[in-house]
Amino acid sequence: MAAAIVSLLSAALGGAALRRTDLPALVVAFTSGMNGQLEPCGCAESRWGGLARRASAADALRERAGGRFLLVDAGSMARGDLPWEIENYRFALRGFRLAGGEVANVGMVEQRLPVAVLRSAARDAEVKLVSLNISAPDGAPVVERYVVKEVPLVNGEILRVLIAGVAEPLVRAEGRPGLIGEDPVHAAGAFDAELASIEHDVAVLLADTDENGLARLAKAAPSFHLILGGSRVAQASKELERPQGAQGPAVAYAASKGKVLGVVRFDRAGAAERVHPASAEAMTLDEHVAEREDLLALVDAYNEELKRMALADGGASLGHASRRKPNNPFAGSAACLGCHAETAQVWSGARHAHALETLEAINRAYNPDCLGCHTVGLGQPGGFVSAHETPHLGGVGCESCHGPGGNHIAMLAATKAGREFTGSARFRPAGAEGCIVCHDPENSPNFRFEEYWQKIRHTHESRYE
Repeated sequence: MAAAIVSLLSAALGGAALRRTDLPALVVAFTSGMNGQLEPCGCAESRWGGLARRASAADALRERAGGRFLLVDAGSMARGDLPWEIENYRFALRGFRLAGGEVANVGMVEQRLPVAVLRSAARDAEVKLVSLNISAPDGAPVVERYVVKEVPLVNGEILRVLIAGVAEPLVRAEGRPGLIGEDPVHAAGAFDAELASIEHDVAVLLADTDENGLARLAKAAPSFHLILGGSRVAQASKELERPQGAQGPAVAYAASKGKVLGVVRFDRAGAAERVHPASAEAMTLDEHVAEREDLLALVDAYNEELKRMALADGGASLGHASRRKPNNPFAGSAACLGCHAETAQVWSGARHAHALETLEAINRAYNPDCLGCHTVGLGQPGGFVSAHETPHLGGVGCESCHGPGGNHIAMLAATKAGREFTGSARFRPAGAEGCIVCHDPENSPNFRFEEYWQKIRHTHESRYE
């Protein structure tokens, strides 16, 4: 494992046997589009990413760079604005700081958060938030426009790194309050004109946008040395791009919900030995990267907090309970199995039936990121709320694939009693499209419906037919 990490870092920093004179002037590592992913999915076939692996990679990069290292986040570290998602953001910022992160951009997702939450979460975690184009509803600045970090160099000099941020404005539902976003290209261009009056040696722009947005920013803000972003891109860049040519800003991006750590090396060039971005790497945080124990403990503490919140309010703060009365309620698998005996035998022996138990065993039974694929109807009217309130909807059951069965059971009861039933008792067709909601390319890349179906294959049988 250690050898694999050294290999990755050697590629990023320029060789396995770096002499003191070969050390980079600066290394900047960055994430973008974390979207609340504090840890990799435990069910995933490839467990990549997470706070604990990012922290280990950052530690190794910092050591290899001789301490001339910065860890930043380009935006959308948050997941959303429900109470549990706000808690998720607080823990994400804490994990970022424990890994040595200092500056984070206010991205698209962060724009959904109340101003007070945004400020308090950053203050508590001791992380600097920056934004050139996001303001409060009254037009007041929400966070600092930029910060300047001082990095000691080998010769005793200080490298002043200016870090600013922009993000695409979040399109909001009419009447819903929130932060106000100016056009990021306009904001970056206006700030570019100010850069000459601000003391700095290197200027870095964090940008929560797509590849086209990054290119437009490079054109509008040519005085920046480096633009980092990518929460809206399909994959991380493996080298520096220069949309405006050699004299324009270098661009690098990293996405994948924290599964990739972008790494940019700065070197000196020319007679004046000016520091400039020289190369970029996309470091995959896979199983070869160790997980730092204190960050694993932080994620466990987060899950304990989710449990406390759920038990305190019946799951309402986790967004589980729907207040709408269902037109077709969930009945639970037990209500189906009496009539479908052969299917009952297949289901009860399959892993689907015990999906909630697997979460309980690892203290993830109150984590909405996990529960959606381990219960029936999470977030839907009449769906799963908690193991205490709705134990009959725990696990992946009949209604996970076929849809709610309450009306079907009511119809059968009415038929037996000779009564008319007027509701809709139709099931939705079951097939591969229902499976890939959870068996998606990210968490189940080797999923093949025909192969997996054999593990739970059951016939359409009923004693009523």
